[in-house]
Formats: sequence, structure tokens, C-alpha cells
Amino acid sequence: MDSYIILNLETTGVRVRLDRITSVEALLVENGRVTEEFFELANPGFSMSAEVAELMPFSDKDLTTKEDSSKVVQRLERFIGDRICVSYNPKFEKDFLAAELSSAGKSESPQFLSVLKLMRYLVPGLEEYSSDSLAKIFDLDCDMPLQRSRRNPYKVLKIFLLAEQIFNSQLGCRKPTYEDYLKISVIM
Repeated sequence: MDSYIILNLETTGVRVRLDRITSVEALLVENGRVTEEFFELANPGFSMSAEVAELMPFSDKDLTTKEDSSKVVQRLERFIGDRICVSYNPKFEKDFLAAELSSAGKSESPQFLSVLKLMRYLVPGLEEYSSDSLAKIFDLDCDMPLQRSRRNPYKVLKIFLLAEQIFNSQLGCRKPTYEDYLKISVIM
């Protein structure tokens, strides 16, 4: 794939029907290079759960001055365009994005590629497949001098680029295509 979006969302909690998006972290990748970033906080209209608030590098107070989640998601939709989204474990991002788009009267959401499923397919038998574990196992430099919220999409990108290299070698040194990813069921 020559052009895709690395996408990470943060939310007020994990319940798609009740919680909302608080942070969008997206990278436009073209020919293996980041050409544009989309990082925005969003006002969900209510507070994050206490458990979630402890994990976030921003507070409820920071979010009150931001635009409503639905407005941020509309801009994200334009940023994504017709590109596929690549996420580590995309069910979360896919479900939350679909819920926000649905509340705005839109019925379609982008397709997603699961980096987690891809790595499980390409490197079977590992004890742990978390993004942190894979970064450590493959010695990927993910200690970037970025805000915490901006590190995750770059880590996912590094793991995905590694996965592409592994897949490329398994395919006989040709770049994996969208159809190749479809065949191994990593597209959602």
C-alpha cells in the first residue's frame, strides 16, 4: 500500500455507546514516509472515567476548551479520505469512529488493517504481542522525544513497517498489496 493512515484514538472510556473520543492521533503515510500529521484533542461533553483520566497526558479541563468530538471526527474523515486506516488493534478505533460518524448521519467508515493480527500471522509463537513487547523484541527505537500522546502512532508505524519487510521477504521480495492483506484476513 502506497498511502494509508496510522490511526490511534483516545476516549472517555471503553463503552462505544456511552463514551466518546477525546483525542485523535493520525499520520498520513505515503511511500513509507510520514507526510502529514493530524493530532487534535476533542471535547466529549462530559468527563473521562477516573481510570482513563489517570492514563491520559491531558485532563478534562484541557478538553473543555476544545471543539466537540463530532467536529474533530468530521475533519478526521476528510483527512482519511478513501485511504485504509492502520491501527494496532483496530476494533476499538473502528467502533468508536463508526459511532461518531453514525451520530453525524454517515453510514460508512473506513476499512482498517490490524497490525496485531498481521504480526501474529507473520511471527507466530511469541509469548506476547503487545506493541511495547514487539518494539522491545525487534529493538525498534520508540523512545521518541514527543508528547506521550504522539508516541503511539509512531510506534505502530514502526511495527507496521517491520511487518511489511517481513511480509515482503515471505512474498519473494515484492511489496505486499492490499489484496495480499485481504488474503490473510487482517483487513476489517
